[in-house]
Amino acid sequence: MHMPSNIPVYDSVQLAQFDALEHQYVDRPTGTALRAWDKLDELERRLDAFDWACMVVREPRRCDTFINDLAFAFVLGLEATIQVLRHERGTVGFDAWLSSLAAYDMPCRALRTIRNLEAHVRSSQMLSGHGRGVYSRFTSSMTPQPGIAWRFPQLSLTEYNSLKPHGRKLSPHEIPDWNAHAAAEYAANIMRGALISAVSIVKQA
Repeated sequence: MHMPSNIPVYDSVQLAQFDALEHQYVDRPTGTALRAWDKLDELERRLDAFDWACMVVREPRRCDTFINDLAFAFVLGLEATIQVLRHERGTVGFDAWLSSLAAYDMPCRALRTIRNLEAHVRSSQMLSGHGRGVYSRFTSSMTPQPGIAWRFPQLSLTEYNSLKPHGRKLSPHEIPDWNAHAAAEYAANIMRGALISAVSIVKQA
């Protein structure tokens, strides 16, 4: 099947059958009634979509908008998972309970802060550059080189302060920690860690 001639296409690539992919991280307990598990299913699919796109696109300045949209769809999905869990578990004491969990770590809270910036302050753009050792479940080894190393944007104190207090999921002194982490770690790995954290959080609800 060919696209109309006025629609640009990326190099001929194989599309993974996402409907048939088995989960790697979300293992829903038998008999659970929590709808947050449905959101976790969605979240892992969004990680898979981003992972696949990063494996396919290995040239700079190609499909940037698509990659960016997939990344922030994951960020939105993480927030949706936590909000659904908050509704199901009960809002009274939820934030204190969440903050007490080791799984609710700095990267997880940073992605929630970035989501609030996306929703209320400005649109973020993923950063890209050449990278090595980019893992993907869609290849039998590391992504062939050269690869594109996608990274989440850093946070400025000005942006942070522009958020309402309830939107600041990080504390101010953690901003340098996030910026260093975002600069050093590939976005897909941060997403993978956030998904694992979200699974742990829902399991403890």
